[in-house]
Formats: sequence, structure tokens, C-alpha cells
Amino acid sequence: MEQVLHTYGKTLLAILTTGILLAWIFRGIEDDKGNQGILHIAGANVGSAEARPEEYVEFEGFLNEGACEKPVITYCQAGSLQTGAIDLCDCIKAVDCVGNDLQVTIISCMDPYDMLMVPYSGQSGYIFAEPGIYTVQVSAMDEGRRKTVCRIQIPVQKSL
Repeated sequence: MEQVLHTYGKTLLAILTTGILLAWIFRGIEDDKGNQGILHIAGANVGSAEARPEEYVEFEGFLNEGACEKPVITYCQAGSLQTGAIDLCDCIKAVDCVGNDLQVTIISCMDPYDMLMVPYSGQSGYIFAEPGIYTVQVSAMDEGRRKTVCRIQIPVQKSL
């Protein structure tokens, strides 16, 4: 700090002195509206903004949009699944705050040994080769770009 003051001290002192001198010189001037002093003249010429509530109609829509809940994702099968090829989008559903169905995205599917499974067709078809608890991570996004991500544990039994 001392080195900064030593290097730039004279410049700062000159700027401060010039500002005080100009304020002292211009303190006596007066404009045609009767404002006296440079600061009062500048302040009188700055326009003031008025609040117009009719322009804030969008804010109410923003509040209504903010009141909407995130999408809800549910596992809609009663009981456990059978081993074999299964499309998980048939088992998992998502709805928005109004009740419209949403597209479900399968992020990952883990087998009972916590190994990542690879889909056999598209993004949602998996082969459940052996019984156990499979963990599926899914997401859904609504029109308002509200997103829900959740993990669902799906029990799989050996098909008879």
C-alpha cells in the first residue's frame, strides 16, 4: 500500500485538488430554472422514472409459473418384473403439475451387482437376465424446463 501511495500519490493528490477547485469555481453558477451550483443543476436535469404497475403484468405469470411443482415420476407396475427383455418406459411414467404425461429418459440401469447395463434397443429396452434388485436412474422435464431425476429400485424375479 505504501508503494502504491508513493508511486501514484502525486497523481491522486492532483486529481483530488482539481476536483475540489472545480467544485469551488462552479458552486456559484446558476441556471435559468434557479438551480445554483453544478451538483444541483445536474441533479435537476436528471429525469426521474415513475413506476407503472400496468407494465408488470408479466410478473403475475412468473409467479404462477413458479407455483407449479416439478414432474412426478412413478413406477407403475404392481409387484416385480419377470426376467427377460423389458422396455422400462412401459413401467415408468412421469406427469407434470397439470397431469399431462411426459417423456421419461432412462439415464442408467444397474444390475444387482452394481454393474452398468447397456440397452439392447434404443434407450429404454434392457435385458434382465437374472433375478435381483435393479436400480434405474430416470429423469423427466416439463414445458417449464423443471426437471426431476430419481432412482427407482425394480425387483426382478425368475420367469416361470
